[in-house]
Amino acid sequence: VESSDDRELILFRTGIEYRNLNKWDQSIETLQQLCLSVSRPDRPESTMLYQANEAIAQTYLERYCTDTTLDIDQRTQHLSHAADHSMIVRHVVAEDKVSTEMHLIDAQLFYFNDDKQQAFHHLELYLDARVAECKHSCYTCEQRVRHGSVPFSCASCQVASYCDRK
Repeated sequence: VESSDDRELILFRTGIEYRNLNKWDQSIETLQQLCLSVSRPDRPESTMLYQANEAIAQTYLERYCTDTTLDIDQRTQHLSHAADHSMIVRHVVAEDKVSTEMHLIDAQLFYFNDDKQQAFHHLELYLDARVAECKHSCYTCEQRVRHGSVPFSCASCQVASYCDRK
């Protein structure tokens, strides 16, 4: 018998894989099942609820951007659904705890909804987080830099970090 945590992880990964295969309806359905599973009253609020809603928002947004078979009403509906799930994430998670990818999703949503100022704000937050990630992990092996150690930095960009000169 699998645990509920295992089932949730399987649903999450399945939803992401469906999205990677451009099977958006299956992705959304699977991720919504996950949301129902983790938002029961007998369970404390989990990070999986946040991750599932973020993944649903990203799925709707990717479909909006790439599915050329959608008519204007369907595109508008997908953008609206993406914004709704993004709003859920913002209500569940404190602003300083929002993932790097969520800032990119929000930047795109604000841009498509013609709020350029908010779009640029979230894009700036996304880029700041990505630069910070580059400074705290090795560009080659992707391992995190140990606390207190000084990594080697790229002489050209001064951002990318490395474990050693090799």
